[in-house]
Amino acid sequence: MQLQPIDAASRAGAIAALGTLVRRATAVWVARDATTAVPRAYAALIASGNHFEVRSAPGLYGDVTDAEEAREVIRRFAQNGLGVVAS
Repeated sequence: MQLQPIDAASRAGAIAALGTLVRRATAVWVARDATTAVPRAYAALIASGNHFEVRSAPGLYGDVTDAEEAREVIRRFAQNGLGVVAS
């Protein structure tokens, strides 16, 4: 899978998968299949005081495993790339 920040074209899918969390999120990513580019999952980084939370959901062509994988990648990115603790 390939994670990319959502754009206008993938925003509707993110809202369908994550609901109103998309509006509160600091950042939202779509996890696309590396070969076909279909959306397999969505993940959002949400600020909650001085703590961050990562939420994810399957995309139209994904499943719970895809969502968990995307969540873990974003959690590690937050910790290692941004220096924040995310759960």
